Amino acid sequence: MDYGKLAIERNGKLKEELTDVGIFISQFGALGNGSDDSQAFKKAIEQLGGKAGTIILNGSKTYGIKDTITIPHNVSIEGNLAKIIPIDGGTFTGSYLFYVNSRLSNKTIEKWGGEVVSTIRNLKFENPFLIPNVKGFYTRGKTSFRNITFKSFYKGLLKEGTEDFDYTDMMHIETLYFINCLGTEALVEIKYNGDGLFIDRCHTSGSGDSNYNFLNLEFCNGGKIANCINGDIKIYKSSAVSIENNHCEHGKITIISSQVSLRDGYHCYHKEYQPIPISIISAANDKPSMPCVIENYTIVHHKDKGNLAKNYTDTDYFDAYFKNVNVKITNFFRRSMFESDPSFGMSTAVKISLDGTTLFRDWENAGQLYSKASYVSDNKIFTSINETSFLSNFILFGISLPNHSTFDEEVGTYYYQIIYYFGSTDRLIGKWGGGEQRTDVTDVLNQVPYLNISYKPEMQLSKICLYRGKVSGEYSHYVSIPIGNGVNIYDYGYFISTGERWIMRKKGSAEPFNSAYIKVKLEGENVIAYGTAIPVYGIWKKGDRIVNIEKYQLGEPGKKYILEEWECIATGSPGSWIEKRYLTSD
Repeated sequence: MDYGKLAIERNGKLKEELTDVGIFISQFGALGNGSDDSQAFKKAIEQLGGKAGTIILNGSKTYGIKDTITIPHNVSIEGNLAKIIPIDGGTFTGSYLFYVNSRLSNKTIEKWGGEVVSTIRNLKFENPFLIPNVKGFYTRGKTSFRNITFKSFYKGLLKEGTEDFDYTDMMHIETLYFINCLGTEALVEIKYNGDGLFIDRCHTSGSGDSNYNFLNLEFCNGGKIANCINGDIKIYKSSAVSIENNHCEHGKITIISSQVSLRDGYHCYHKEYQPIPISIISAANDKPSMPCVIENYTIVHHKDKGNLAKNYTDTDYFDAYFKNVNVKITNFFRRSMFESDPSFGMSTAVKISLDGTTLFRDWENAGQLYSKASYVSDNKIFTSINETSFLSNFILFGISLPNHSTFDEEVGTYYYQIIYYFGSTDRLIGKWGGGEQRTDVTDVLNQVPYLNISYKPEMQLSKICLYRGKVSGEYSHYVSIPIGNGVNIYDYGYFISTGERWIMRKKGSAEPFNSAYIKVKLEGENVIAYGTAIPVYGIWKKGDRIVNIEKYQLGEPGKKYILEEWECIATGSPGSWIEKRYLTSD
Protein backbone atom coordinates (compact mmCIF):
# COMPACT_ATOMS: atom_id res chain seq x y z
CA MET A 1 0.00 0.00 0.00
CA ASP A 2 1.23 3.52 -0.87
CA TYR A 3 0.60 5.24 2.45
CA GLY A 4 1.84 8.64 1.17
CA LYS A 5 -0.54 8.67 -1.81
CA LEU A 6 -3.41 7.61 0.40
CA ALA A 7 -2.77 10.43 2.85
CA ILE A 8 -2.70 13.07 0.07
CA GLU A 9 -5.86 11.79 -1.58
CA ARG A 10 -7.83 11.57 1.63
CA ASN A 11 -6.38 14.75 3.16
CA GLY A 12 -6.80 13.28 6.61
CA LYS A 13 -10.40 12.16 6.00
CA LEU A 14 -11.28 8.48 6.06
CA LYS A 15 -14.43 6.90 4.73
CA GLU A 16 -16.33 4.62 7.02
CA GLU A 17 -16.07 1.62 4.74
CA LEU A 18 -12.29 1.70 4.21
CA THR A 19 -10.17 -1.00 5.89
CA ASP A 20 -6.43 -1.59 6.27
CA VAL A 21 -5.59 2.07 5.78
CA GLY A 22 -2.49 4.03 6.64
CA ILE A 23 -2.58 7.41 8.40
CA PHE A 24 0.23 9.76 9.40
CA ILE A 25 0.48 10.76 13.05
CA SER A 26 1.37 14.30 11.96
CA GLN A 27 -2.17 14.71 10.60
CA PHE A 28 -3.46 14.65 14.19
CA GLY A 29 -1.28 17.31 15.74
CA ALA A 30 1.87 15.35 16.60
CA LEU A 31 4.86 17.72 16.64
CA GLY A 32 7.57 15.10 17.05
CA ASN A 33 9.86 17.52 18.93
CA GLY A 34 9.97 15.62 22.22
CA SER A 35 6.86 17.27 23.66
CA ASP A 36 3.73 15.32 24.61
CA ASP A 37 2.09 13.68 21.58
CA SER A 38 -0.19 11.34 23.53
CA GLN A 39 -3.36 13.01 22.29
CA ALA A 40 -2.26 12.73 18.67
CA PHE A 41 -1.99 8.94 19.01
CA LYS A 42 -5.43 8.78 20.64
CA LYS A 43 -7.01 10.94 17.94
CA ALA A 44 -5.51 8.78 15.20
CA ILE A 45 -6.97 5.64 16.77
CA GLU A 46 -10.36 7.35 17.15
CA GLN A 47 -10.24 8.40 13.49
CA LEU A 48 -9.83 4.80 12.42
CA GLY A 49 -13.12 4.14 14.17
CA GLY A 50 -12.54 0.42 14.74
CA LYS A 51 -11.23 -0.23 11.23
CA ALA A 52 -7.93 -1.99 10.61
CA GLY A 53 -5.12 0.42 9.88
CA THR A 54 -1.54 1.54 10.42
CA ILE A 55 -0.36 4.67 12.21
CA ILE A 56 2.76 5.96 10.44
CA LEU A 57 5.48 7.95 12.23
CA ASN A 58 8.17 10.21 10.82
CA GLY A 59 11.57 8.58 11.29
CA SER A 60 13.33 11.90 11.95
CA LYS A 61 11.04 12.83 14.87
CA THR A 62 10.97 12.23 18.62
CA TYR A 63 7.48 11.62 20.04
CA GLY A 64 6.82 12.20 23.74
CA ILE A 65 4.28 10.07 25.62
CA LYS A 66 2.80 11.29 28.93
CA ASP A 67 -0.27 9.04 29.23
CA THR A 68 -0.77 5.37 28.36
CA ILE A 69 -1.97 4.81 24.78
CA THR A 70 -4.47 1.97 24.22
CA ILE A 71 -4.09 0.38 20.78
CA PRO A 72 -6.91 -1.84 19.41
CA HIS A 73 -6.23 -5.34 18.15
CA ASN A 74 -6.37 -4.33 14.48
CA VAL A 75 -4.17 -1.22 14.59
CA SER A 76 -0.46 -1.42 13.75
CA ILE A 77 2.35 1.13 14.11
CA GLU A 78 5.03 1.74 11.48
CA GLY A 79 7.73 3.71 13.30
CA ASN A 80 10.23 4.25 10.48
CA LEU A 81 12.83 4.25 13.31
CA ALA A 82 11.25 7.24 15.05
CA LYS A 83 12.07 7.80 18.71
CA ILE A 84 9.55 7.39 21.54
CA ILE A 85 10.32 8.91 24.96
CA PRO A 86 8.28 8.91 28.19
CA ILE A 87 7.49 12.28 29.77
CA ASP A 88 6.86 12.71 33.48
CA GLY A 89 3.74 14.32 34.89
CA GLY A 90 1.06 12.14 33.30
CA THR A 91 -0.43 8.72 34.04
CA PHE A 92 1.16 5.48 32.88
CA THR A 93 -1.23 2.63 33.67
CA GLY A 94 0.89 -0.09 35.21
CA SER A 95 3.94 1.99 34.14
CA TYR A 96 3.34 1.05 30.47
CA LEU A 97 3.41 3.50 27.56
CA PHE A 98 1.22 1.32 25.34
CA TYR A 99 -1.56 -1.22 25.89
CA VAL A 100 -1.80 -3.32 22.72
CA ASN A 101 -4.77 -5.60 22.13
CA SER A 102 -5.86 -4.88 25.71
CA ARG A 103 -8.05 -2.36 27.51
CA LEU A 104 -8.57 -0.95 30.97
CA SER A 105 -11.99 -1.67 32.44
CA ASN A 106 -12.66 -0.96 36.10
CA LYS A 107 -8.90 -1.12 36.75
CA THR A 108 -8.79 -4.68 35.42
CA ILE A 109 -7.03 -5.50 32.17
CA GLU A 110 -9.29 -7.46 29.84
CA LYS A 111 -8.56 -9.16 26.57
CA TRP A 112 -9.63 -6.99 23.68
CA GLY A 113 -9.47 -7.93 20.05
CA GLY A 114 -10.18 -10.36 17.28
CA GLU A 115 -8.28 -12.54 14.86
CA VAL A 116 -6.14 -9.82 13.25
CA VAL A 117 -2.48 -9.84 14.32
CA SER A 118 -1.32 -6.24 14.70
CA THR A 119 2.34 -5.33 14.18
CA ILE A 120 4.40 -2.75 16.08
CA ARG A 121 7.72 -2.18 14.36
CA ASN A 122 10.73 0.05 13.66
CA LEU A 123 10.77 2.11 16.86
CA LYS A 124 13.43 3.44 19.23
CA PHE A 125 12.31 3.70 22.87
CA GLU A 126 14.54 5.84 25.10
CA ASN A 127 14.20 7.00 28.68
CA PRO A 128 16.44 10.09 28.74
CA PHE A 129 14.99 11.45 32.00
CA LEU A 130 15.36 8.03 33.73
CA ILE A 131 11.73 7.96 34.83
CA PRO A 132 11.47 5.13 37.40
CA ASN A 133 9.88 1.81 36.39
CA VAL A 134 8.80 2.96 32.92
CA LYS A 135 7.91 0.11 30.55
CA GLY A 136 7.08 -0.36 26.88
CA PHE A 137 4.16 -2.61 25.89
CA TYR A 138 1.44 -4.53 27.67
CA THR A 139 -0.66 -6.99 25.67
CA ARG A 140 -3.15 -9.78 26.25
CA GLY A 141 -3.58 -10.89 22.67
CA LYS A 142 -1.67 -11.94 19.58
CA THR A 143 0.68 -9.18 18.46
CA SER A 144 3.94 -8.95 16.50
CA PHE A 145 6.77 -6.72 17.77
CA ARG A 146 9.64 -6.19 15.32
CA ASN A 147 12.83 -4.13 15.20
CA ILE A 148 12.41 -2.14 18.42
CA THR A 149 15.20 -0.73 20.60
CA PHE A 150 14.75 -0.08 24.32
CA LYS A 151 17.29 2.11 26.09
CA SER A 152 17.19 2.59 29.88
CA PHE A 153 13.69 1.04 30.12
CA TYR A 154 12.59 -1.29 32.91
CA LYS A 155 10.72 -3.72 30.63
CA GLY A 156 10.11 -3.97 26.93
CA LEU A 157 7.09 -6.22 26.74
CA LEU A 158 4.65 -8.12 28.95
CA LYS A 159 2.16 -10.55 27.43
CA GLU A 160 -0.09 -11.09 30.45
CA GLY A 161 -2.21 -14.06 31.42
CA THR A 162 -3.46 -15.59 34.65
CA GLU A 163 -5.29 -18.76 33.62
CA ASP A 164 -5.86 -21.20 30.77
CA PHE A 165 -8.50 -18.91 29.27
CA ASP A 166 -5.71 -16.42 28.51
CA TYR A 167 -3.82 -18.68 26.09
CA THR A 168 -2.97 -16.78 22.89
CA ASP A 169 -1.34 -18.06 19.71
CA MET A 170 0.94 -16.38 17.19
CA MET A 171 3.14 -14.05 19.24
CA HIS A 172 6.13 -12.96 17.12
CA ILE A 173 8.96 -10.98 18.71
CA GLU A 174 11.84 -10.19 16.38
CA THR A 175 14.95 -8.02 16.61
CA LEU A 176 14.40 -6.40 19.99
CA TYR A 177 17.51 -4.65 21.30
CA PHE A 178 17.89 -3.76 25.00
CA ILE A 179 20.63 -1.28 25.91
CA ASN A 180 21.58 -0.32 29.49
CA CYS A 181 18.16 -1.33 30.74
CA LEU A 182 17.26 -0.81 34.38
CA GLY A 183 15.59 -2.76 37.17
CA THR A 184 15.51 -6.53 37.63
CA GLU A 185 12.30 -7.68 35.91
CA ALA A 186 12.44 -9.78 32.77
CA LEU A 187 12.71 -7.43 29.79
CA VAL A 188 10.38 -9.73 27.82
CA GLU A 189 7.76 -11.69 29.72
CA ILE A 190 5.28 -14.06 28.08
CA LYS A 191 2.54 -15.77 30.10
CA TYR A 192 -0.01 -18.21 28.75
CA ASN A 193 1.04 -18.32 25.12
CA GLY A 194 -0.09 -21.16 22.91
CA ASP A 195 1.21 -22.29 19.55
CA GLY A 196 3.42 -20.27 17.26
CA LEU A 197 5.56 -18.29 19.71
CA PHE A 198 8.66 -17.02 17.90
CA ILE A 199 11.41 -14.96 19.52
CA ASP A 200 14.25 -14.21 17.12
CA ARG A 201 17.42 -12.08 17.05
CA CYS A 202 16.97 -10.29 20.37
CA HIS A 203 19.97 -8.79 22.13
CA THR A 204 20.67 -7.43 25.62
CA SER A 205 23.77 -5.30 26.14
CA GLY A 206 25.21 -2.51 28.23
CA SER A 207 27.35 -1.95 31.28
CA GLY A 208 27.97 -4.68 33.82
CA ASP A 209 25.26 -3.37 36.17
CA SER A 210 22.61 -3.24 33.43
CA ASN A 211 19.57 -5.52 33.53
CA TYR A 212 20.48 -8.75 31.74
CA ASN A 213 17.27 -10.54 32.74
CA PHE A 214 16.11 -11.06 29.17
CA LEU A 215 13.19 -13.48 29.04
CA ASN A 216 10.63 -15.16 31.27
CA LEU A 217 8.18 -17.70 29.81
CA GLU A 218 5.38 -19.18 31.90
CA PHE A 219 2.73 -21.66 30.77
CA CYS A 220 3.67 -21.58 27.09
CA ASN A 221 2.96 -24.37 24.63
CA GLY A 222 5.06 -24.49 21.52
CA GLY A 223 7.64 -21.94 20.49
CA LYS A 224 11.17 -21.17 19.37
CA ILE A 225 13.80 -18.82 20.81
CA ALA A 226 16.49 -18.45 18.15
CA ASN A 227 19.61 -16.44 17.34
CA CYS A 228 19.45 -14.36 20.53
CA ILE A 229 22.41 -12.76 22.27
CA ASN A 230 22.94 -12.53 26.05
CA GLY A 231 20.62 -12.39 28.99
CA ASP A 232 18.97 -14.69 31.52
CA ILE A 233 16.25 -16.98 30.18
CA LYS A 234 13.74 -18.64 32.51
CA ILE A 235 11.12 -21.12 31.31
CA TYR A 236 8.47 -22.36 33.74
CA LYS A 237 5.84 -25.06 33.20
CA SER A 238 6.04 -24.86 29.42
CA SER A 239 6.28 -27.49 26.69
CA ALA A 240 7.64 -27.90 23.17
CA VAL A 241 9.98 -24.91 23.49
CA SER A 242 13.39 -24.76 21.80
CA ILE A 243 16.38 -22.46 22.36
CA GLU A 244 18.57 -22.56 19.26
CA ASN A 245 21.74 -20.90 17.94
CA ASN A 246 22.05 -18.60 20.94
CA HIS A 247 25.29 -16.80 21.74
CA CYS A 248 25.22 -15.93 25.42
CA GLU A 249 28.15 -13.90 26.75
CA HIS A 250 26.31 -12.79 29.88
CA GLY A 251 23.44 -14.76 31.40
CA LYS A 252 22.07 -18.10 32.56
CA ILE A 253 19.27 -20.46 31.50
CA THR A 254 16.81 -21.85 34.05
CA ILE A 255 14.26 -24.49 33.03
CA ILE A 256 11.64 -25.52 35.60
CA SER A 257 9.14 -28.34 35.07
CA SER A 258 9.25 -27.81 31.31
CA GLN A 259 10.03 -29.56 28.03
CA VAL A 260 12.82 -27.58 26.37
CA SER A 261 15.49 -28.31 23.75
CA LEU A 262 18.84 -26.49 23.90
CA ARG A 263 20.66 -26.80 20.59
CA ASP A 264 23.78 -25.34 19.00
CA GLY A 265 24.50 -22.89 21.80
CA TYR A 266 27.72 -21.04 22.62
CA HIS A 267 27.31 -20.11 26.26
CA CYS A 268 30.04 -18.01 27.84
CA TYR A 269 30.23 -18.15 31.60
CA HIS A 270 32.02 -16.25 34.32
CA LYS A 271 31.41 -16.95 37.98
CA GLU A 272 31.30 -13.22 38.71
CA TYR A 273 28.14 -12.87 36.59
CA GLN A 274 26.03 -15.96 37.21
CA PRO A 275 26.28 -18.97 39.54
CA ILE A 276 25.42 -21.81 37.12
CA PRO A 277 25.05 -21.50 33.32
CA ILE A 278 22.26 -24.08 32.92
CA SER A 279 19.75 -25.35 35.49
CA ILE A 280 17.06 -27.91 34.63
CA ILE A 281 14.89 -28.82 37.59
CA SER A 282 11.37 -29.81 38.55
CA ALA A 283 9.41 -27.93 41.18
CA ALA A 284 9.11 -29.71 44.50
CA ASN A 285 5.42 -30.52 44.03
CA ASP A 286 5.80 -31.70 40.43
CA LYS A 287 6.46 -35.06 38.89
CA PRO A 288 9.83 -35.52 37.16
CA SER A 289 10.37 -33.01 34.40
CA MET A 290 9.23 -33.59 30.86
CA PRO A 291 12.14 -34.73 28.67
CA CYS A 292 14.66 -32.02 27.79
CA VAL A 293 17.47 -32.12 25.24
CA ILE A 294 20.96 -30.59 25.22
CA GLU A 295 22.61 -31.00 21.83
CA ASN A 296 25.84 -29.56 20.40
CA TYR A 297 26.13 -27.15 23.32
CA THR A 298 29.34 -25.51 24.52
CA ILE A 299 30.05 -23.90 27.88
CA VAL A 300 32.83 -21.35 27.38
CA HIS A 301 34.68 -20.30 30.54
CA HIS A 302 36.06 -16.85 31.19
CA LYS A 303 38.75 -16.43 33.82
CA ASP A 304 41.52 -14.12 34.90
CA LYS A 305 44.41 -14.73 32.51
CA GLY A 306 46.80 -13.66 35.26
CA ASN A 307 45.63 -16.41 37.60
CA LEU A 308 45.30 -19.70 35.77
CA ALA A 309 43.88 -21.50 38.81
CA LYS A 310 41.01 -19.04 39.26
CA ASN A 311 37.46 -20.40 38.88
CA TYR A 312 38.28 -23.67 37.11
CA THR A 313 39.27 -25.37 40.33
CA ASP A 314 36.47 -24.01 42.54
CA THR A 315 34.39 -26.86 43.94
CA ASP A 316 31.13 -24.97 43.28
CA TYR A 317 31.96 -24.14 39.68
CA PHE A 318 29.27 -26.13 37.88
CA ASP A 319 28.34 -26.12 34.21
CA ALA A 320 24.85 -27.51 34.81
CA TYR A 321 22.49 -28.36 37.65
CA PHE A 322 19.94 -31.15 37.12
CA LYS A 323 17.34 -32.13 39.72
CA ASN A 324 14.56 -34.67 39.26
CA VAL A 325 14.77 -34.40 35.49
CA ASN A 326 15.06 -36.39 32.30
CA VAL A 327 17.72 -34.83 30.06
CA LYS A 328 19.08 -36.36 26.86
CA ILE A 329 22.55 -35.05 26.05
CA THR A 330 24.50 -35.16 22.81
CA ASN A 331 27.86 -33.34 22.56
CA PHE A 332 27.70 -31.18 25.68
CA PHE A 333 31.17 -29.92 26.56
CA ARG A 334 33.26 -27.07 27.96
CA ARG A 335 36.21 -25.12 26.67
CA SER A 336 38.39 -22.19 27.68
CA MET A 337 37.73 -18.70 26.36
CA PHE A 338 41.40 -18.31 25.45
CA GLU A 339 42.78 -20.89 23.05
CA SER A 340 46.31 -20.10 24.16
CA ASP A 341 45.50 -20.96 27.78
CA PRO A 342 47.71 -24.00 28.59
CA SER A 343 45.95 -24.76 31.87
CA PHE A 344 42.68 -25.96 30.41
CA GLY A 345 42.14 -28.63 27.81
CA MET A 346 39.71 -28.03 25.01
CA SER A 347 36.43 -29.92 25.09
CA THR A 348 36.92 -31.30 28.58
CA ALA A 349 34.35 -32.76 30.91
CA VAL A 350 31.27 -30.78 31.77
CA LYS A 351 30.80 -30.40 35.52
CA ILE A 352 27.31 -31.32 36.65
CA SER A 353 25.60 -31.15 40.04
CA LEU A 354 22.53 -33.16 40.94
CA ASP A 355 21.82 -31.31 44.20
CA GLY A 356 23.02 -27.77 43.49
CA THR A 357 25.95 -27.98 45.90
CA THR A 358 28.07 -31.07 45.20
CA LEU A 359 29.87 -31.96 42.00
CA PHE A 360 28.65 -35.20 40.45
CA ARG A 361 32.07 -36.67 39.74
CA ASP A 362 30.95 -39.67 37.70
CA TRP A 363 29.71 -37.29 35.03
CA GLU A 364 32.65 -34.89 35.38
CA ASN A 365 35.12 -37.73 35.00
CA ALA A 366 33.30 -39.21 32.04
CA GLY A 367 33.54 -36.05 29.97
CA GLN A 368 31.66 -34.62 27.04
CA LEU A 369 32.60 -37.42 24.67
CA TYR A 370 31.31 -40.00 27.09
CA SER A 371 28.06 -38.04 27.35
CA LYS A 372 27.47 -38.39 23.63
CA ALA A 373 24.01 -39.91 23.13
CA SER A 374 23.39 -40.24 26.86
CA TYR A 375 20.96 -38.81 29.35
CA VAL A 376 20.40 -38.16 33.04
CA SER A 377 17.21 -39.30 34.72
CA ASP A 378 16.70 -39.55 38.47
CA ASN A 379 20.44 -39.14 39.10
CA LYS A 380 21.44 -41.98 36.76
CA ILE A 381 23.40 -41.87 33.52
CA PHE A 382 22.26 -43.92 30.53
CA THR A 383 24.10 -44.28 27.27
CA SER A 384 24.36 -46.34 24.12
CA ILE A 385 28.13 -46.46 23.70
CA ASN A 386 29.44 -48.14 20.60
CA GLU A 387 31.78 -51.09 20.93
CA THR A 388 35.33 -49.93 21.66
CA SER A 389 38.76 -51.47 22.05
CA PHE A 390 41.94 -50.14 23.64
CA LEU A 391 45.69 -49.90 23.43
CA SER A 392 47.66 -49.78 26.66
CA ASN A 393 50.76 -47.65 26.70
CA PHE A 394 51.93 -44.26 27.84
CA ILE A 395 55.26 -42.45 28.14
CA LEU A 396 56.28 -39.91 30.78
CA PHE A 397 58.77 -37.10 30.31
CA GLY A 398 60.16 -34.45 32.61
CA ILE A 399 60.38 -31.65 30.08
CA SER A 400 61.45 -28.04 30.05
CA LEU A 401 58.41 -25.79 29.84
CA PRO A 402 59.32 -22.25 30.91
CA ASN A 403 56.03 -20.63 29.89
CA HIS A 404 53.95 -21.72 32.85
CA SER A 405 53.28 -20.17 36.25
CA THR A 406 54.89 -22.90 38.37
CA PHE A 407 54.86 -26.60 39.06
CA ASP A 408 52.83 -26.38 42.24
CA GLU A 409 54.80 -29.05 44.09
CA GLU A 410 58.27 -29.40 45.53
CA VAL A 411 61.18 -30.84 43.59
CA GLY A 412 61.51 -34.59 43.69
CA THR A 413 60.67 -37.86 41.97
CA TYR A 414 57.10 -38.60 40.89
CA TYR A 415 55.62 -41.95 39.87
CA TYR A 416 52.61 -42.40 37.58
CA GLN A 417 50.31 -45.23 36.62
CA ILE A 418 47.34 -45.16 34.28
CA ILE A 419 44.21 -47.24 33.72
CA TYR A 420 42.04 -46.99 30.63
CA TYR A 421 38.44 -47.36 31.74
CA PHE A 422 35.69 -48.09 29.29
CA GLY A 423 32.02 -48.84 29.69
CA SER A 424 30.43 -48.29 33.09
CA THR A 425 33.02 -47.25 35.68
CA ASP A 426 31.25 -48.98 38.58
CA ARG A 427 31.94 -52.30 36.79
CA LEU A 428 35.65 -51.41 36.76
CA ILE A 429 36.29 -52.65 33.25
CA GLY A 430 39.66 -51.42 32.10
CA LYS A 431 43.16 -51.94 30.76
CA TRP A 432 46.55 -51.09 32.21
CA GLY A 433 48.24 -48.21 30.48
CA GLY A 434 51.60 -49.98 30.51
CA GLY A 435 54.13 -50.14 33.33
CA GLU A 436 54.71 -47.54 36.01
CA GLN A 437 56.50 -44.41 34.81
CA ARG A 438 58.67 -41.96 36.79
CA THR A 439 60.18 -38.55 36.31
CA ASP A 440 62.43 -36.22 38.32
CA VAL A 441 61.44 -32.59 38.80
CA THR A 442 64.46 -30.43 39.64
CA ASP A 443 63.20 -26.96 38.72
CA VAL A 444 59.57 -26.18 39.59
CA LEU A 445 59.58 -22.91 37.63
CA ASN A 446 60.80 -24.32 34.33
CA GLN A 447 59.88 -27.98 34.34
CA VAL A 448 56.66 -30.02 34.45
CA PRO A 449 55.91 -33.73 33.99
CA TYR A 450 54.45 -34.47 30.57
CA LEU A 451 52.55 -37.67 29.71
CA ASN A 452 52.23 -38.84 26.11
CA ILE A 453 49.17 -41.07 25.93
CA SER A 454 48.61 -43.39 22.97
CA TYR A 455 45.02 -44.35 22.13
CA LYS A 456 42.75 -45.25 19.27
CA PRO A 457 40.10 -42.80 18.05
CA GLU A 458 37.32 -45.22 18.96
CA MET A 459 38.40 -44.89 22.60
CA GLN A 460 36.89 -41.43 22.77
CA LEU A 461 33.80 -42.66 24.62
CA SER A 462 35.71 -43.62 27.73
CA LYS A 463 38.22 -42.14 30.18
CA ILE A 464 41.54 -42.71 31.88
CA CYS A 465 42.30 -42.78 35.59
CA LEU A 466 45.75 -41.38 36.33
CA TYR A 467 47.55 -42.13 39.61
CA ARG A 468 50.49 -40.23 41.09
CA GLY A 469 52.74 -40.69 44.10
CA LYS A 470 56.23 -39.99 45.41
CA VAL A 471 56.97 -43.64 46.16
CA SER A 472 56.85 -46.43 43.59
CA GLY A 473 53.50 -48.22 43.82
CA GLU A 474 52.28 -45.89 46.58
CA TYR A 475 49.92 -43.49 44.80
CA SER A 476 48.63 -40.62 46.97
CA HIS A 477 46.58 -38.78 44.31
CA TYR A 478 44.40 -39.62 41.33
CA VAL A 479 42.41 -37.86 38.63
CA SER A 480 39.97 -39.04 35.98
CA ILE A 481 40.25 -37.52 32.51
CA PRO A 482 38.05 -37.83 29.40
CA ILE A 483 39.94 -40.00 26.94
CA GLY A 484 39.33 -37.44 24.20
CA ASN A 485 41.85 -35.26 26.01
CA GLY A 486 44.41 -38.02 26.34
CA VAL A 487 47.13 -36.27 24.34
CA ASN A 488 49.56 -33.67 25.68
CA ILE A 489 48.75 -34.02 29.37
CA TYR A 490 50.86 -31.79 31.62
CA ASP A 491 50.97 -32.12 35.40
CA TYR A 492 51.07 -28.66 37.02
CA GLY A 493 50.89 -30.06 40.53
CA TYR A 494 47.57 -28.63 41.68
CA PHE A 495 45.69 -29.48 38.50
CA ILE A 496 46.57 -30.80 35.09
CA SER A 497 46.26 -29.36 31.61
CA THR A 498 42.73 -30.70 31.13
CA GLY A 499 41.52 -28.48 33.97
CA GLU A 500 40.98 -31.45 36.31
CA ARG A 501 42.14 -31.38 39.93
CA TRP A 502 44.27 -33.99 41.64
CA ILE A 503 42.22 -35.77 44.32
CA MET A 504 43.83 -37.19 47.45
CA ARG A 505 43.49 -40.92 48.22
CA LYS A 506 44.84 -43.35 50.76
CA LYS A 507 48.39 -44.19 49.71
CA GLY A 508 48.65 -47.52 48.00
CA SER A 509 48.42 -49.33 44.71
CA ALA A 510 45.95 -48.47 41.97
CA GLU A 511 42.42 -49.76 42.27
CA PRO A 512 41.83 -53.34 41.04
CA PHE A 513 39.88 -53.70 37.83
CA ASN A 514 38.69 -56.26 35.32
CA SER A 515 41.18 -56.56 32.48
CA ALA A 516 39.88 -59.64 30.70
CA TYR A 517 37.59 -57.78 28.32
CA ILE A 518 38.45 -56.44 24.89
CA LYS A 519 35.38 -54.29 24.27
CA VAL A 520 32.13 -53.23 25.88
CA LYS A 521 28.84 -51.55 25.11
CA LEU A 522 26.10 -50.21 27.33
CA GLU A 523 22.40 -50.81 26.87
CA GLY A 524 20.29 -48.76 29.27
CA GLU A 525 21.57 -49.56 32.75
CA ASN A 526 23.21 -52.81 31.72
CA VAL A 527 26.67 -53.65 30.42
CA ILE A 528 27.60 -56.10 27.68
CA ALA A 529 31.31 -56.95 27.82
CA TYR A 530 33.33 -59.25 25.57
CA GLY A 531 35.80 -61.63 27.17
CA THR A 532 36.55 -65.16 28.35
CA ALA A 533 35.30 -65.23 31.96
CA ILE A 534 32.93 -63.67 34.46
CA PRO A 535 34.20 -60.55 36.27
CA VAL A 536 36.25 -60.60 39.44
CA TYR A 537 35.89 -56.97 40.63
CA GLY A 538 33.22 -54.33 40.74
CA ILE A 539 29.52 -54.16 41.47
CA TRP A 540 27.60 -55.77 38.64
CA LYS A 541 23.88 -55.54 38.08
CA LYS A 542 21.21 -58.03 37.23
CA GLY A 543 20.96 -58.26 33.45
CA ASP A 544 24.63 -57.55 32.71
CA ARG A 545 26.15 -59.98 30.21
CA ILE A 546 29.62 -61.22 29.27
CA VAL A 547 29.82 -62.45 25.65
CA ASN A 548 32.27 -65.33 25.25
CA ILE A 549 34.86 -64.51 22.58
CA GLU A 550 36.49 -67.99 22.64
CA LYS A 551 33.69 -70.31 21.66
CA TYR A 552 34.37 -74.02 21.24
CA GLN A 553 32.55 -77.24 21.99
CA LEU A 554 32.36 -78.45 25.54
CA GLY A 555 30.78 -81.49 27.23
CA GLU A 556 30.49 -85.21 26.56
CA PRO A 557 29.75 -86.75 23.16
CA GLY A 558 26.06 -86.50 22.42
CA LYS A 559 25.74 -83.64 24.95
CA LYS A 560 28.17 -81.13 23.53
CA TYR A 561 27.37 -77.44 23.72
CA ILE A 562 28.77 -73.98 23.03
CA LEU A 563 29.14 -71.55 25.92
CA GLU A 564 27.60 -68.41 24.38
CA GLU A 565 27.73 -65.96 27.28
CA TRP A 566 27.33 -65.40 31.00
CA GLU A 567 24.46 -63.41 32.52
CA CYS A 568 24.29 -61.74 35.93
CA ILE A 569 21.16 -62.89 37.77
CA ALA A 570 21.75 -61.08 41.08
CA THR A 571 23.37 -57.70 41.68
CA GLY A 572 26.50 -57.86 43.81
CA SER A 573 30.28 -57.69 43.93
CA PRO A 574 30.86 -59.22 41.47
CA GLY A 575 27.28 -60.62 41.46
CA SER A 576 25.89 -64.07 40.70
CA TRP A 577 26.35 -65.41 37.18
CA ILE A 578 24.93 -68.27 35.11
CA GLU A 579 26.09 -69.80 31.85
CA LYS A 580 23.98 -69.47 28.71
CA ARG A 581 24.60 -72.37 26.36
CA TYR A 582 23.22 -73.86 23.19
CA LEU A 583 23.50 -77.51 22.20
CA THR A 584 25.31 -78.68 19.10
CA SER A 585 24.49 -81.74 16.98
CA ASP A 586 27.53 -83.64 18.29
